[in-house]
Amino acid sequence: MNVTLTMHHAVLHRYAVRGALVLALVFLFFVNPATSTLIPPCPVHAMTGLHCPGCGSLRATHALLHGDSVAAVQYNPLLLVMFAAFALWRPLRKVLRDCGIETQRVEARVVSALPWLIVAYWVLRNIPVYPFSLLAPHVPA
Repeated sequence: MNVTLTMHHAVLHRYAVRGALVLALVFLFFVNPATSTLIPPCPVHAMTGLHCPGCGSLRATHALLHGDSVAAVQYNPLLLVMFAAFALWRPLRKVLRDCGIETQRVEARVVSALPWLIVAYWVLRNIPVYPFSLLAPHVPA
């Protein structure tokens, strides 16, 4: 396959993914997942009664798009941590490289720790005892 064609497809793919993300965010801005029938409820919660790691993430994103960070934290606190980590990673990577730290090793450790973090979050947010109950999505006051 032609290298130029492959690079062209990679660029198109990148723009398609970004475009889909923007469309999803516009949709979430106008459609409130807490009240809309356009967005189905979480299937894990519907079948088991347990909160999966993603439960509340659409409501949290909707709240963030409307500037309500307190409600976003109440819906899904891990989501805000992940958003902040993704937003800060590029500048942090530059600082680490400037300090002579090899970022590939840091990235590999973070990627290998991420599934454990998500599983721990999943377990902890389903313990109905304070302070773990704060991790479960709930309607902001």
